[in-house]
Amino acid sequence: MIKRFFAVLLAAAILMSLTACAVKEDTADKDKLSVYYINSKGYEDGEDYIEAYDYYLSDNEDMINNALGYLSHPPVDSGLETALVKGTTIYSYELENSVIDVNLSPAYLLLTELEKATVKCCLTLTLCGINEVEYLNIYVDDKLIDEKLETRMMIVQDIDANEFEKRICLYFPEENNYYLRTEYRVLTVDQDVSLAEYVVEELIKSTQAEGLRSSVPEGTRLISADIKNGVCVVNFSKEFVANRPNTAAGQRLTIYSIVNSLAGLDNIDAVMFRVEGESGSGYEYIDISDTFTAFEDIVYDPQEASKLFATVYLGSAETGKMIKTPVIIDRDPVLSIEESVVRYVLSLDDIGGYERIIPSAVQLIGIETMNNECTVDLTVALFAGGASRVATLASCAIAASIIDSGAANQVTVTVEGRRYLENIEQYKELIIE
Repeated sequence: MIKRFFAVLLAAAILMSLTACAVKEDTADKDKLSVYYINSKGYEDGEDYIEAYDYYLSDNEDMINNALGYLSHPPVDSGLETALVKGTTIYSYELENSVIDVNLSPAYLLLTELEKATVKCCLTLTLCGINEVEYLNIYVDDKLIDEKLETRMMIVQDIDANEFEKRICLYFPEENNYYLRTEYRVLTVDQDVSLAEYVVEELIKSTQAEGLRSSVPEGTRLISADIKNGVCVVNFSKEFVANRPNTAAGQRLTIYSIVNSLAGLDNIDAVMFRVEGESGSGYEYIDISDTFTAFEDIVYDPQEASKLFATVYLGSAETGKMIKTPVIIDRDPVLSIEESVVRYVLSLDDIGGYERIIPSAVQLIGIETMNNECTVDLTVALFAGGASRVATLASCAIAASIIDSGAANQVTVTVEGRRYLENIEQYKELIIE
């Protein structure tokens, strides 16, 4: 990764922008570069406020350098204007793993919110339209201002139609029901309506993103979303239960799609559910009468290559069984996969809607894998309270998590050296997918 200082490139960029029309005449065997500018005159006529202008470059020309030059200096006689106004300039950029960091001058901080939104929109649409760029981070004097901007977050119509604009982060389930994915939207909001209501209504509107599905059951209406002492109580119509998903994974992602989206707001720490004003009930595989906080380990981010895909097993008070839950966790490069998984399972706090299966005092004594057979040695706290069923569920949860990680195909659980569990196949009926 090399930091590239941009000021020295401006003279060449200006020259290229002056000859843009000539460049566009012969487009054979050239790569198209779409650069976004302000079209203020067109916007007055009801057209888009932000408009793309296409350049055509030879194979040996640097797309990013050219894009940054063109962003600063729109083509002559085009009627377009740069979004980089009031002394805002590009200092430098870095590109690594499809993420580009663009460092702007301090003048950016003096722009109005509309002007900042326009800069972000033009930069993101232009740079993320280049093949090797997926995300944009904006810095000012090397301080991070906005991170992981991407094309689908940008809304180019009606960007200044109203005074109040907010960017929100929504979480939608993947169609395969493994994880949540983020989707950003820019909303024009009314000061008399809480942002929490806007978030839930946007979730109800669903998503058009490929590979994602709606999170709120069909026909569900939001009755209210009231916030007190950091807790948002969301009251839905009866369809929230009547049309609920029929699988454990579907129900979990429906609930945490709402919880994670709301918990992303500054004034919300937790979420509670009501159905037609009554305490939440009716979901077979997750207790929606519980109080929920955000669960970030079920959010998939393709940029986090160092993460480890794993599975944990959580207790369901509704069924008395274990719910299989895919998670994405930090991978300690010093530890084996199986030890990373076990340590995560043992450290997992209580999660809204589920019960922790493993007694909190249980610790890992040792773990060893040979010929795809893993032996996990735990402390005697596994038998806390003398409940053999709890110890069995806890042992099965740990063993199944290791097997699901692919690190072993057979697991033996010992307690301070004494064998306790050798075959989890006999307990498969205790697991709900």
